[in-house]
Amino acid sequence: MAVIIITGETDSGKTTWCKRNLLENGEHEYGGVLLLKIYSRGERIGYDALNTGTGQTVPFARLDKFKTPHWDEEERIGGFSISKEGKSLANMWICYAFTGTGYNRGIIIDEAGPLELDSGGLAEGLCFALKRTEPDHNLYLVVRRDCVEPVVKKFNIRNYQLIPVSL
Repeated sequence: MAVIIITGETDSGKTTWCKRNLLENGEHEYGGVLLLKIYSRGERIGYDALNTGTGQTVPFARLDKFKTPHWDEEERIGGFSISKEGKSLANMWICYAFTGTGYNRGIIIDEAGPLELDSGGLAEGLCFALKRTEPDHNLYLVVRRDCVEPVVKKFNIRNYQLIPVSL
């Protein structure tokens, strides 16, 4: 499996790059998860996890004042609360992408950063993905530029290709 790291600064268009270059044809050839920014009245209030294979979404992270009434917090980063259900489903979707049919082009994980470096967030799905050896799957891993070296070291990623992204 080839590991392809999509990298850039915060808000540089890494997720947009994945949507445009990997998902644009709409044929669900890539499994995995994208974290989509959610806005309310022009303010970023959180992120939803998108299952790239099915189109299903689940709330993943929210600022405290935008959490839903039954929000079950798993962990925190910055001002964001990470949903227990959102985190669990997103990791499950990554793992399922390796057993599902039709994902013949690859797997996307958006993203590996501070949460994953602390063994949270999508770390479970990332570890599972990196242990898989299907030569016909590429793993597209979204990583902020300042996290590339720590992510590569923590997850023992030996051979990878970097695709820099900027707006």
